[in-house]
Amino acid sequence: MVGVLISILIGFIAILVLLHPLKLFLDQQCGSNEGVRFWSRYVAVLLVLAPVISYIFFGPLDRLDYPDLNLQFARQTLATSFGGLFFALAFIGIFLSKASKRKSEN
Repeated sequence: MVGVLISILIGFIAILVLLHPLKLFLDQQCGSNEGVRFWSRYVAVLLVLAPVISYIFFGPLDRLDYPDLNLQFARQTLATSFGGLFFALAFIGIFLSKASKRKSEN
């Protein structure tokens, strides 16, 4: 559990570092406040999810951490849930960015 909390903290630190420059960049690219709000929130979610997913998938497996099969089941459930959410958000982001490029080309 401590590892997940550390992963979340790392994500929030990344958000604090990147949020202002990201909003400036998005303001140039999107041209609307709605677009800036959406993409900045989207990136914030991914910045928190990515470290958590990495920890869940690749974190240490120690007998002391998982003395019970129920905890292993919970770990696998969290890994698949967060992994699915991460890939869904990534797919949405790729789709929307391509749609945005097509709109700007027309």
